[in-house]
Amino acid sequence: MNSLRALSVVLALIGAGVGARAQEPPPVDEEEPRRLIETVRIWRMTQELDLSEEQILQFFPKLKNLEDMERHRAETKAKVIGELDELLKADKPSLPALQKKMAEVERVDEEFDKKAAKVKDEIKSVLSVEQQAKLLVFRFKFQREMRDIIREIRGHPRRHSGPEE
Repeated sequence: MNSLRALSVVLALIGAGVGARAQEPPPVDEEEPRRLIETVRIWRMTQELDLSEEQILQFFPKLKNLEDMERHRAETKAKVIGELDELLKADKPSLPALQKKMAEVERVDEEFDKKAAKVKDEIKSVLSVEQQAKLLVFRFKFQREMRDIIREIRGHPRRHSGPEE
């Protein structure tokens, strides 16, 4: 796929996501780096997976849906585990209350797994097997790169595990 053409499609997708905010005041300082990272991530993913225009239009909305689901799961699970932690702080925690919260954590995971499996199947239908493998490796490496950068900014050394870059 022509790189210039791919860039224009990716930028159009990104623009569609931020176009509604065009009339708002500039974002707070924290949002700009996030958007820049997201733009780089999308561009690199497009290149590394060698996505066609048609795949770009089908793939990125599905991936965004999956990532939104992952964020929602993490937030919900953190909330429920926080509530479980509060229950444990009592002198004699109520065993039924603990069991109920633990079951709630399991339900959050089960609901996510069910919904995510469907979206992952939709993503697989858009990508070749090789692109699916590249996606798994890309997501792992990119996440590790971001953690390493944050760790370096905070003054902690880099740790390496998993596939090399």
